[in-house]
Amino acid sequence: MVDDLRYWYASDGEISVSTERFKHGTSSLKWEWSSSSLLTYTNPDVFRATKWANNICFGFWLYNGEISTLNENNPPEPLYVEFLTQSDPEPIARLWYHVNFFGWRPLGLRYTLLPKFKNNLSRIHGIRLCPPANIPSGVYYINAIHFELKHAVGPQDDYQQPWAAQKYIQRLSDEPSKWLFNSNNIFHNRPWLSEHQVNASDDDFNKLKDRWLASLPYGTW
Repeated sequence: MVDDLRYWYASDGEISVSTERFKHGTSSLKWEWSSSSLLTYTNPDVFRATKWANNICFGFWLYNGEISTLNENNPPEPLYVEFLTQSDPEPIARLWYHVNFFGWRPLGLRYTLLPKFKNNLSRIHGIRLCPPANIPSGVYYINAIHFELKHAVGPQDDYQQPWAAQKYIQRLSDEPSKWLFNSNNIFHNRPWLSEHQVNASDDDFNKLKDRWLASLPYGTW
């Protein structure tokens, strides 16, 4: 399905079937985009055939070949995925995924996390992908996209989709940059961490030694 270009349309970008990278099968969809690009998948039949259930998910693999570093003053915007109907001016749902990673990542959503899907899933006409607006250009590979993926657990919350669990779904309404973290600055977006201990006591040092220098219990390594 992802390899059938009849269902895909790219504005301000190029798409092709590529055998360079893939997670499943022998090829993937290569999307060369600019910041103004849009990638649309239109196939109403696939959504009309999707049956509502607690274990039904949307999911796909995304490959990002750019190694990015987080600029805390200008954080990268996420990749947006919009679920469209044929006539409504606004999407049924709008998801975001952080793309500050290198390589493959599984991305997705369990439909039951958003109640608006229940009565509208069969009305969806397609999806639209919007790349990060503050990154000039890039290349993504999309593989193994599923709109009726049956999975006992479903997509889980992580750095790319920190909202993808029932207890965290409210994060989907947050400003995405609030959930961006910096591998070079552990304190960024973690206000509960104290940046430094002004007057470290002997007890503080002993706690550190117990945590980090003590021998690991047998079997935990």
